[in-house]
Amino acid sequence: MGGRRRGDVVVVLALAAAGFVLSLGVGHFLTPHGTGNADEVVYGFQAEMYREGRLTLPDDGPAFRPWMSGVVDGERIMVYPPGWPSVLAIGLATTGSVDVTVALVVALLGPAGWWFVRELTGDRRTASVAGVALLVSPFVIVHSGTWLTYLPALVCGFVAGASVLRSARTGHVAWLGVAGAALGLFFSMRPVDAVVIAVPIVTYAAASLRRRGPLVLAGLGWGVLGALPFAALTLVYNQRVTGRALSFPMHVAGGNNSFGFGARNIAEGTPVLDATPAGTFRATVLNLVELLQWIPGAWVAVPFVALGLWVTWRASRSAAFLLLAIGVIFPVVYAFFWGTLNAAVGRDVFGPFYYWPAWIPTVSFLAVGFVWLWDRRAALTPASQAVAATAVLVVAVLGTTFTLRSPIEVFGTHTQRADAQLAVMDDAPDGSLIVLPMAFDGPWILQPWNQWANTPGLDGRAVFAADDGDGVIDVITRFGDRLPFGLLAPEGPGNGGALALEPLVTVTARALSIVARTPVAVSGETWAYAATQDEGFRCRISPDGTGVATVRWRIDGGGLTAEEGCTGSLEPVPATPRGQRPCAFGVVVEGPSIVSAVSEERFWCRLGSGVDTVVVVPGQPRVGTIGTDAVVAWTGVSRGDLATSLRVEVAPLVAA
Repeated sequence: MGGRRRGDVVVVLALAAAGFVLSLGVGHFLTPHGTGNADEVVYGFQAEMYREGRLTLPDDGPAFRPWMSGVVDGERIMVYPPGWPSVLAIGLATTGSVDVTVALVVALLGPAGWWFVRELTGDRRTASVAGVALLVSPFVIVHSGTWLTYLPALVCGFVAGASVLRSARTGHVAWLGVAGAALGLFFSMRPVDAVVIAVPIVTYAAASLRRRGPLVLAGLGWGVLGALPFAALTLVYNQRVTGRALSFPMHVAGGNNSFGFGARNIAEGTPVLDATPAGTFRATVLNLVELLQWIPGAWVAVPFVALGLWVTWRASRSAAFLLLAIGVIFPVVYAFFWGTLNAAVGRDVFGPFYYWPAWIPTVSFLAVGFVWLWDRRAALTPASQAVAATAVLVVAVLGTTFTLRSPIEVFGTHTQRADAQLAVMDDAPDGSLIVLPMAFDGPWILQPWNQWANTPGLDGRAVFAADDGDGVIDVITRFGDRLPFGLLAPEGPGNGGALALEPLVTVTARALSIVARTPVAVSGETWAYAATQDEGFRCRISPDGTGVATVRWRIDGGGLTAEEGCTGSLEPVPATPRGQRPCAFGVVVEGPSIVSAVSEERFWCRLGSGVDTVVVVPGQPRVGTIGTDAVVAWTGVSRGDLATSLRVEVAPLVAA
């Protein structure tokens, strides 16, 4: 007996060491700067908040909104439950590294899977096969290098299930306290998933105790006792940040993340998606098919899983029911959640992550089926055994490699982008204020520029602000002691695909003139245009004797007017979209059927009746005079196909 126990300890420690090394290795070589999934950095940011003793943040306006946050009663709250960020915060305080903390959690996964299958089958070999299969699963490999919650959830699921199985096997209901604690911790990380997985686990526990009379109540008491501390802390947290214990941040911080169908969006101001039954059904099918590629060995494991199900069914129908219920209940429940649509979009990179509990029955059935066949290998000749084993191994490796191909490619691209972001930060002086371009989801920090996080107190070496239109002017004023910069993104016209910082200059006066000088095309028509968030105009322009045209636009409290240079009447054009640099000035050359050349510069501007007009422009200031009354506050060259020079003139110059 002592030798067997020592063997168990060796196996468990080996699995733990393998998980730890796997996590650090994937993190170092594959995801050194994360995966590009903004949820990761939100967990890290929330952990940093907790480490500083903050549960909420001041509402500093849309320019400083961390991704996945919202405002409740004047305070900005983060949408994720407190469990996982608290684990990361404790890890930061003790190890100084989120990556090491994640690796320590992944180190628990193999032993947890081993324990579950050991209790399920009573066989050490099957448990060992399950532990190894779990760690070589593409899903575990990929997620071992992330800060996401799916592997911590899987650890809790295995521990809760193993504790219930042990209680049923030994009759010791105190083990249900361990199950309750695992589910309680799980509830503090993923409340809905914890409730869903508790249904088959609690049902199995109740069924195993139904003939033992008083033990049912005792088992219930132990389970509640184990879960209560974590559940209570979660509800207290809810009360503090949302004002109601049963209101979870995800559902009150903005957006619509409720179950059901109809208009849904992930956060305040993000694009709205119409979730329909047909759409979520298609997404469910796609995710279920994808699941087969992410299990250990990919598609080659399917026959072993089916065989293991048959063997388990013959040995214990109640255990088979438990495993099947865990595997089936999540796809059914998530068929009514719009996030299934998003999961389907990213399924080739992160796997069908909402179905993470499927790895509990999958590795269990796989191990059972494999060992059952191994015990019957004598029916084959040694040569046939070698051929069969080699074929299975080769196909499993090829299947796993095929599944990992997309994550490796996507994470590699993200690493290159992250390196570029970090290189830009190295060039930024201390005390910088950096305005980040608005992305598809709106003005957010951490999305999509997830290498650039503010400190919770907005007091870091650099402060980052999301471009929310003319609100940038207020941000620059608020942080007047910092050097303002704008980030040029790769998609920016004329930027050549490289990230760069450009200094920003503020010009303030009752009226400003924007003067554009551009070469005029020989063929086609050349138009100058100007637009604010309220109106836009264009007009034809003609060259002087040198082939260059000059057009002057005036912006003041009365709006936008053309002062000189237009050869025809003004024609209306669309105003600029809300958000981002709201004033646009440019030149466009139109051929007979296509636009052949465009140059444009975008400014931040604010036009107010009876108050100063303010613009914030990129580049270096230039203060000089033209004639007797005009002052040049800024000059630059617009980005695009034409060498169009621009300058901002004020009379008189109030501030620069």
